[in-house]
Amino acid sequence: MLIIFCADPLSPNQVEDGFQAEYRAAIENGFETALIDFDLLSSTEGIERALRRIQPYGDCQKAIYRGWMLKPDVYGKMYNALKVRGVVLVNQPDHYRLGHYLPEYYPLIRELTPESIWLEPDDTRELNSLMQRLEIFSGGPVIVKDYVKSCKHDWYEACYIPDSSSEEDVARVVDGFLERQGEDLNGNLVFRKYLEFEKIGIHPVSKLPLSREFRLFIYQGELAGCFPYWNEVDYDKSQLNLEMFKPVISRIPSSFFTLDVALTIDHNWMIVEMGDGQVSGFPNHESVIEFYSWLRSISK
Repeated sequence: MLIIFCADPLSPNQVEDGFQAEYRAAIENGFETALIDFDLLSSTEGIERALRRIQPYGDCQKAIYRGWMLKPDVYGKMYNALKVRGVVLVNQPDHYRLGHYLPEYYPLIRELTPESIWLEPDDTRELNSLMQRLEIFSGGPVIVKDYVKSCKHDWYEACYIPDSSSEEDVARVVDGFLERQGEDLNGNLVFRKYLEFEKIGIHPVSKLPLSREFRLFIYQGELAGCFPYWNEVDYDKSQLNLEMFKPVISRIPSSFFTLDVALTIDHNWMIVEMGDGQVSGFPNHESVIEFYSWLRSISK
């Protein structure tokens, strides 16, 4: 198994600071590692240079990319360029897209996630059109995000819309979100019914309400790790009912993905979002150690 990390832009022979703990854990658990230049991946001309440190393999070498998020088309270019070298990433391009974009994975988790609607990439974001689309929520609160990310740490300014029937609320929060995302907007807008989750604290910097939330890493259909999402407060997973997620997990074709799950005030476990496992962050150092130890145990 080869683990591919992002190189430090200023020291290209070293791993990026944000992945050093994982890099050490991978080596300590006996995995081969390689570095790529993330900034060069986005262009056809740069893809070969980005991967220049990865040697060709005679046989198919299975690999996991552990780096910054990539748009699906860029991931596809990287996947194909690596395959020419005999390196096969654990997730095919269509499975990466599935785990990355909410409109792709939403039908697979619909019964265990908040009701959601979205705009197609070319749909208008004109206010009157948005208000018509939002009528499905009957004026209830919603959150806004794009196909991949929210601005949850700007909760009141760019994420939470308290009244989905209020043009003023919708315009203010949507404008705040679009301003922050800028050219990094993925796909288009997504609106999700706001569910009240069990509160366990307040983020010390952003003042975001923190919920009892966990990140599940699923590899080849098996639970590779279950970790508290927030480091800012202490809580355990004794209440977490993993059995209820097995039917959903079994129908997701991706080889490596994450599910963020949280407990509502009505004591129902819900899926907050799904992600591709290769670009989903670990909450803390302990979760890194646990994951790579688990991966070693099944790789023997």
